[in-house]
Amino acid sequence: MIESEESSDGEVVSFRRNVTNRISSSSSEESYASEDLDDMLEELAINEEEELNSTTDSLDNIQWNEFANRQHSFSFTGIGGLLMDLPSNISASKVFSLFLDEKVISLLVTETNRYAEQKLHQRETAEHARLNRWKPTTSEEMIKFIGLMIWMGLVQTPLVKCWSTDPIYNFPLPRSKMPRNRFELLLTNLHFANNETMEEGSRLGKVYSGRDTSGKKQVGIAENVCIELADKLINEGRTLFVDNFYTSYELAAKFLQFKTHVIGTVRYNKKFMPRFVMSYPLKRGQMIAREDDNGIVVLKWRDVRDVRILSTKHAPVMASNSDSTHRGRPPKQKPLARATNKKIEIRKFRELLVTELLSPENAMPDNHRKKPRNMSHHLEIRKNQQGKPIRRMCALCYQKKRQTAERQEAKKNVKKTTTYCSSCPKSPQMCLECFNEHHAT
Repeated sequence: MIESEESSDGEVVSFRRNVTNRISSSSSEESYASEDLDDMLEELAINEEEELNSTTDSLDNIQWNEFANRQHSFSFTGIGGLLMDLPSNISASKVFSLFLDEKVISLLVTETNRYAEQKLHQRETAEHARLNRWKPTTSEEMIKFIGLMIWMGLVQTPLVKCWSTDPIYNFPLPRSKMPRNRFELLLTNLHFANNETMEEGSRLGKVYSGRDTSGKKQVGIAENVCIELADKLINEGRTLFVDNFYTSYELAAKFLQFKTHVIGTVRYNKKFMPRFVMSYPLKRGQMIAREDDNGIVVLKWRDVRDVRILSTKHAPVMASNSDSTHRGRPPKQKPLARATNKKIEIRKFRELLVTELLSPENAMPDNHRKKPRNMSHHLEIRKNQQGKPIRRMCALCYQKKRQTAERQEAKKNVKKTTTYCSSCPKSPQMCLECFNEHHAT
């Protein structure tokens, strides 16, 4: 995020803590979280630093001292504010679409469909594998999928429980938007790039390559991403806000040359940081900081946990957080670079976004409700191509067991039958008892 220097010195930024929300499934077909993205990025950053050691020896001689206000002040020379006029009552989904626009959604749809087709043609799948039921996705479905992903971040419930009819969970929202199998199929095949044209062995290729148009590696992966994305906004006195994967001493020093401030949280093991600050034990509410000759400040503040921040713009002083009053208590004191004056809580924004992305017109019938008996519903014997009956688990017997047991446990001792109802959605396998119960008036 880049901000202009037009705002007063009192305008500050809040850094969210890094909270990992894992989406997991007990499915034996696929593993959706085989590698944690944060761990992958951290490993890449460490490897990158080791590769660049030979060219950064001079950074080992950084002198860290008490704060002496050596920070630079840049005059803002760019065009401030939004690049387009937005109404004051703009909806959350419209704001979201400024970042995830139709072009990005179309890219997701194209690459997800391409990856699914590649897997279908390159792999031998079991007869009943979920992948065999793949149908190309659309922009409308992708928007619903993204809305459900944001919703899952709000409810913090394992994926396998989000579609559960167990009274403890029983969320009607996801069932009304998309079947669980379809959601998991999209999640399994979600792609942003073409595997066949991506550089072999590039683990970061699906995130950002950090290379120029010729494929040549530029400086560091994280640093290069920031330089490329901010290319048209540098040398104008702006401020760059970055995530802790990108925050580094090298990045701050580089952007000072571009007359651009850098602010970001810092990982505890980052190179060229003041060890005294990074390892100093603090009590809650305490802060310690050091500044180098370039005016780069690194501070650590103890809240519930240690918070490490790099800033080329803010002095290491405490400021009141106007949003932290509680029952008449004085405002909470935070470092100036972390204090905030939010107009809308991020959780509230997500709630509005989910409501709009998953609007009622995108709903689908809830297939879990009992259906009135109809003469068009009848049991048939499922047969294979040779005409032999196929025995499978009764879908409704299994569903009942899943309300009180995990997947593998529920599969044990489930009644198997050769009959199914071709008129029900997905033509589920059903025993006679469940068929009569399910279609009862």
